[in-house]
Amino acid sequence: MTDTEMDQLENFLGHDIRIHREFYRLPEKTLQLAKISKVLMALEQGRLSEFHGKNLDEIGIDPDEPPAEVVLPPTERNMSPPPKRSKPSSQKQMSGASAMRPPCKGKTTQKRTPWQQAEVQAVERHLKQCIVSGTVPSKSDCEKCLKAEPEALRNRDWKTVKFYVYNRITAFKKKLQCRELKIQLLVTSPCILVHLFQKEKAC
Repeated sequence: MTDTEMDQLENFLGHDIRIHREFYRLPEKTLQLAKISKVLMALEQGRLSEFHGKNLDEIGIDPDEPPAEVVLPPTERNMSPPPKRSKPSSQKQMSGASAMRPPCKGKTTQKRTPWQQAEVQAVERHLKQCIVSGTVPSKSDCEKCLKAEPEALRNRDWKTVKFYVYNRITAFKKKLQCRELKIQLLVTSPCILVHLFQKEKAC
């Protein structure tokens, strides 16, 4: 509408043009939002050429215009998950039973057999130096030990011998660390006692 037409309408309705704009028209922000939404929808649907060279004031908004439908690409259309089918009661019972059952496949835990005195002595006879020096024996060293003691170590392979020596080295190192700590405490404890005694005397 032109300004003269707006003035005529104002006189006919009997109120100011500002009242008409405020109450009878859509708010300015709502109009702008609707126009921007219209442009964005056209951009999404590849119809942006319709608004080429127009500014926001030139874009018309029809209140009776049906809302534009968003067309999803085929990939998004097919992404909806299929409806879940309820399992029959017999299948549910079967799945519950299978859940209770331990898994058959996978690594079976090997049963550790404790080392007998004869086995320990046989290993110490040939690999005592490795334990004391803290060096883990090689495969060939372990195999030599097994060949030298076939009767005592008949239930052992080179890997178990190697791990036994490794565990002995670790235990030996821990024992040495404990000894060193005790020696340090014995050396430092008199100094601590003297320091505490002097502190009490000063008080």
